[in-house]
Amino acid sequence: MAFKVTEGERAMTKDNTELGKFNMYKIPAGPQGTEKLELLYDLDSNGILTVTATHKGTGNKQGITLDASTSGRLTVKEINGMVEKAENMKKLDETEENRVLARNRVQALCSKICMAIHMSTKSGLCDLEQKVKECYSWLDNDDGVLETVYKSRYETLSNEAGKVLGFGFEIPHSNSSHISRINAMTAGHCLSKGKEIVTSRDKKNCQIAIDWFRKAYIIASEKSQIEKMVASCYNNGHTRKLMLELEEDVNERKILCLSSALR
Repeated sequence: MAFKVTEGERAMTKDNTELGKFNMYKIPAGPQGTEKLELLYDLDSNGILTVTATHKGTGNKQGITLDASTSGRLTVKEINGMVEKAENMKKLDETEENRVLARNRVQALCSKICMAIHMSTKSGLCDLEQKVKECYSWLDNDDGVLETVYKSRYETLSNEAGKVLGFGFEIPHSNSSHISRINAMTAGHCLSKGKEIVTSRDKKNCQIAIDWFRKAYIIASEKSQIEKMVASCYNNGHTRKLMLELEEDVNERKILCLSSALR
């Protein structure tokens, strides 16, 4: 089994930067999806990354150690550029990840049906086994197939298997969380959320918006995004000014003034 270690913010491995790879051998033969492996990532204070894979059944371990200075790790500028690209490509990446997840679901269904066929004594199994083989062959030549086509194929094969074997197959459907992962990491998203909330001109919402601007500043400072740091401070100040305008209680206005001055 091959393991690739990549760096980047894109949903698919092929769109990120490969830092290294290693292989694990002597994995016992077994049905697809039954072998369990544990992956550990350890990054020390010197920027040395150690990735270790352990086979839970045999205890077999393999891994790789990557030095920040020699493994092709990205610079801060390159990382910032990659994050911005991931932000621009997030819709496309989510579509692709959902497509792959739907394909994996069909493949897992084929594997489960094969296992059920080998354990069953019912009639009509030959036709079902042939349909599974045809599905495997189709999966081997399915470049560019849409997510909806995989879903349709899954439902058709699952229903046919249920009729023959007398019980249903249900493999949970997963949706991509790529956009939420990317959004949580970008200062631009936090700024947009804050600006959107401020438009309500509500006191409580103003405080929520300030929290978004504060988060945007933290993310931007970690990535040395000066323009977004300035934008975060400007919007924070503008929102605090709006809170003062909306506050009718004199004592509360004094507290807000003092709080803003201290910040």
